[in-house]
Amino acid sequence: PVILGNRIMNLRDPTTKMSKSDTRNQEGVVYILDDPDTVVRKLRKAVTGTEFTLDCSTPSVSNLLNIGAGLLDCGRENFLRIISHVSSFSQLK
Repeated sequence: PVILGNRIMNLRDPTTKMSKSDTRNQEGVVYILDDPDTVVRKLRKAVTGTEFTLDCSTPSVSNLLNIGAGLLDCGRENFLRIISHVSSFSQLK
């Protein structure tokens, strides 16, 4: 799938874009050549709030929603419908 129209932000600092040149936050960057276990580990460690919400105005939540929608190639609104049963950040990740 191709993620169009949305910038994917760093998983550890969702206020900065995901960039291979960011040497401070490499755990927040997913590389094409990362093995599946590494990608899962990085996603599980993604920054989120303390209280579960699917509020798109929260940078960390918005970032995870953009990633999920892009992976399923379905758009954010459809992705929100797909995950309507999710009740925690660990389930979302």
